[in-house]
Amino acid sequence: MKKFSTALSTAAVFAAGAAISGAAFADNHGLSDKEAAGLDLYMNKGNCIACHQSKDGELGGNIGPAMIAMKVRYPDPDELYAVIYEPRDKFPNTIMPPMGTHKLLSDEEIKQVVAYLYTL
Repeated sequence: MKKFSTALSTAAVFAAGAAISGAAFADNHGLSDKEAAGLDLYMNKGNCIACHQSKDGELGGNIGPAMIAMKVRYPDPDELYAVIYEPRDKFPNTIMPPMGTHKLLSDEEIKQVVAYLYTL
């Protein structure tokens, strides 16, 4: 008799959750499409949550500063964009990866992350 496994791999479960996380959060919390895309990038592709705590993530890292009051800390969105794109320009000794310079995120993706961070 052939046995069938109904268990999903951890990777499959994570991928499914990641695919709906941004949209589900946006529906529940009033994020725009751009902000929800930024949330998804923050949590997944950009993996910002590994180093930065935010109200939307569980067990965020504490290597970098917590993502709070971002509009107050960076009133000019272009300045925040620049820090994400190439953090070494403002913080020469940082361990944050240069998301734009190293092509980890596209220009549009960094703009989406900035839009999301402005909701915090």
